[in-house]
Amino acid sequence: MSIENNKFIDTNDNETNELEYILELTKQIREKEQRYPINFNDFLFLLSNNPKQFLRNIFQLFYDMVQFHVPYGIDEYENDIDNAGFRYYDLSKLFIEGVETPFFGDRLFANRFMQMAEDINMGINVNQIYLFEGPPGSGKSTFLNNLLQKMQEYTLTEQGTLYKIFWKIDPKIINKNVDDGRVITYSCPHNDNPFLIIPKELRKDFLKALIKDNNVYNEIIESKRYAWLFKSEPCPLCKSIYNSLIDILDDPLRVYDMIYAKKIDFNRQLGKGISVWNPADNLIEHIYSNDILEKELTTLLSSDEIELKYSYLALTNNGIYALMDIKDNNITRLLSLHGIISDGVHKVEHIEENINTLFLGLVNPEDKKNFIDIKSFQDRVKFVSIPYVLDAPTEVKIYENKFGNNIYNLFLPRVLQNFAKIIISTRLNTESNILKTWLKYRTKYEKYIDPDLLLLKMELYHGRIPRWLEDEDIKGFKKNIRLALLNEALDEGFKGISGRQSISLFNKLLSSNEDKEDEIDMLNIINFFDDQPDNIKKLIPPKFINSLLKIYEINIVQELKDALYTYNDQKIFEDIIHYLYALSYDIGTEINNPFTGKKYNLTNDFLISIESHLYPATDDIDTIRLNLLNRFITETLAQEVEIKQKKWQDTKIVKELYEIYKENIKKASLDPYLKNKSFRFALLDYFTDKFANYDAKIQEDIIHMINVMQQKYNYSERGAIKIALYVIDQNLPERYKDFLA
Repeated sequence: MSIENNKFIDTNDNETNELEYILELTKQIREKEQRYPINFNDFLFLLSNNPKQFLRNIFQLFYDMVQFHVPYGIDEYENDIDNAGFRYYDLSKLFIEGVETPFFGDRLFANRFMQMAEDINMGINVNQIYLFEGPPGSGKSTFLNNLLQKMQEYTLTEQGTLYKIFWKIDPKIINKNVDDGRVITYSCPHNDNPFLIIPKELRKDFLKALIKDNNVYNEIIESKRYAWLFKSEPCPLCKSIYNSLIDILDDPLRVYDMIYAKKIDFNRQLGKGISVWNPADNLIEHIYSNDILEKELTTLLSSDEIELKYSYLALTNNGIYALMDIKDNNITRLLSLHGIISDGVHKVEHIEENINTLFLGLVNPEDKKNFIDIKSFQDRVKFVSIPYVLDAPTEVKIYENKFGNNIYNLFLPRVLQNFAKIIISTRLNTESNILKTWLKYRTKYEKYIDPDLLLLKMELYHGRIPRWLEDEDIKGFKKNIRLALLNEALDEGFKGISGRQSISLFNKLLSSNEDKEDEIDMLNIINFFDDQPDNIKKLIPPKFINSLLKIYEINIVQELKDALYTYNDQKIFEDIIHYLYALSYDIGTEINNPFTGKKYNLTNDFLISIESHLYPATDDIDTIRLNLLNRFITETLAQEVEIKQKKWQDTKIVKELYEIYKENIKKASLDPYLKNKSFRFALLDYFTDKFANYDAKIQEDIIHMINVMQQKYNYSERGAIKIALYVIDQNLPERYKDFLA
């Protein structure tokens, strides 16, 4: 028999190959499942080389799993003395990649989650249950399912291996009259680390002899997260077997020869290592036993201390016990965990089980009433907020995941993000004492903000301090303000349009525009929300959409001005040096400029034509001319050109005036086109043969405009034409002249 095209084909001479194939396949399966126990000596060897990996409990393993998937966080303001540690964490490998349903957490949630992992690793709040609190539709179940999947997958890797005690008891060593070749094997049902079988009073000295790196040894001895190594007892079953063997053999080495280390099997489906309970799952208090093995060990060891009984909680000791929603039967489960979480002990008849389990759960805000009033329970619950997404880029990623990355091509630039901002506005609180205390003079930012500062809040929640803030306000954004704002965010995202509603609305938006040739624009967005029922419209804060439209329109005017700016940089430099050099001459003089080699007549119109771009709104031009002339002679000519040998284009005054000149030209670049009917008609005819009939200058300007809009602002060719017509037809430069000045 051979294998061709994944099928077995009978051949008389290849039966050996078939056997080899099956044996190799069996070997691969066993290696993959990592089921081979290693003897205690080999375990100690591994421990000595990498003590931090092999001396872990579930809490440290959980932290290592998170670190395995999540790169070190990026803090864009790390050197800022007021930095609040609000980092960007890439959670994609943990919650997005390789899962059936991705979970998208925003930066706020990522920081809460990573802080939780850090607290768990440091031994903080280990005697607690972590409840992820969020409203329906926030993705809680998806989050937890993905987290548990990644945990299970991690434990199958070499880095994620966790060992437990495994017994191989040879009867003939205990009783020479028993020699049937049989070995009694028993796996610790509580998943205890093999190191715990060493008597507590010997553990520190044992580690000192085992670990060669004194720094690592001292860290383990002094760190709270490793305190369990020196306090914990092995489970009652392993302890009774160990004590019985010591009594019989009177030689610890012979006992330790029977102790092995086996990799813990994390299998959610079987409830081993990971156990997940839904509200409708039946309540059980099952006690597991093995009467046959218990009798065999009792007889062999002549001991009446051995009782092979343990509870269902033993299956997730050194594992994860998760409640999907705190309602129905899960309320009973949560309340029954109170004493276990508090004391770490569970009673099985007269036997005490030590429980070291990571307890996780999901809860809707309205379900907290079932347990929150129990005072003794309050300090055993740690809530981690998992609300609706509160920043636009993350919300857009959710749409992209659901509808494909082609959605970006369906919208004019920034319009997709604005749709997301409208959705998010419904989830935020309109009152923010923190922001209003910080920004006392907000009117100066009218072209960037909405009345409730929701757009500013979205930027800050995404980790960006806007560049348009003045230096005084950036300096006033102190650490205490930043921390208070993050604390304020804990109460947001629990109302408004849910994640599921948002996806449904986005789908409706796409469906309502699927037959249109043009990209979706802001007016389409506004009309879409106007058509929604009152229960949706009333969630959107008053004036928010108007503010969003205003900011959007100001931006597109600036983009179009930039795109229609065609002035040559060299011409600007020449205008400036011609102007500066001419200030020392009288009107009517013919000037031969030594810097450009060009001749020109000095007229008042010449000076005014340059000054209209430099100082368009000044009444004291004579004083300005005199100051510029003095600087040009004393600083530029005498020092920078003569002494420092700078090129005139690189001198300070020329570079300053260049920036002013260029900016003012850009501001006025739209003016010639606003009332130019030929320009507007040329835009309308751009995609027709008629476009070739227009003046060559108009054709060049429109082609230049489109190129800039495409390359710099990501417009399509059709989108650039559409936005230019919108700016002109709505006369936006005039409407926003106070903001564009």
